[in-house]
Amino acid sequence: MIKISKNEKLDVEVCRDFYDFSVAGADFAGTIKREHPNISIENHEHYISEYYRIHEEEMNVSVEKLSKLVSEKEGALFEALSKIFGVDLSGNEIGGYISIFDCNPRYIESKSFQVFYKRPEIEQFAVVAHEVSHFAFFKMCDTVLKNETAGLDKNSGTLWELSEMINVLALNLPEMVALTGKEERLFYADLAPKYAQLAGIWKQSKGDAIEATREYLRLAK
Repeated sequence: MIKISKNEKLDVEVCRDFYDFSVAGADFAGTIKREHPNISIENHEHYISEYYRIHEEEMNVSVEKLSKLVSEKEGALFEALSKIFGVDLSGNEIGGYISIFDCNPRYIESKSFQVFYKRPEIEQFAVVAHEVSHFAFFKMCDTVLKNETAGLDKNSGTLWELSEMINVLALNLPEMVALTGKEERLFYADLAPKYAQLAGIWKQSKGDAIEATREYLRLAK
């Protein structure tokens, strides 16, 4: 199941990790500073503590609304992901933490992620679907494709790039759009040429995520 809650300590860590960080055309640093122009590395712990105190009620409402939507949709989400990636996540405990930052990172080892609390809940659910799709993809890699993906970094390089690109293809399948209510777009603009290559492989494999992953990794060697 997916449990939505707050995690102030994680926001402190995310601020430290993303404050000066950008990758593949995504400017996480700019996102933080535009939303919070008065935050800095020097004051971030106090700033975040005060922000949580001042906006407590607003954040609690965000948790409540997203929790309700997730409880209504998570069964269908797990079922759709099982069909796409060939793995079942329904028995896993997945943690979703609302955040004061619009960075929305995922943590594969703990099966947890963040979602910006100011987004409307249907847009928040699209983030939930995106992040949980990552967990399904990597579970597929660790089980069905463990030989092909052994030794590859899940947070950088070819496998990370593939996880971000194949998510777009998976989330634009009709059954996923029916859940999220929106078209998925490639977040990392610098990956566009590689995404075009993967889209061709995906089409040739007739949307078989296992075969598309295997072939992309073979060509990337």
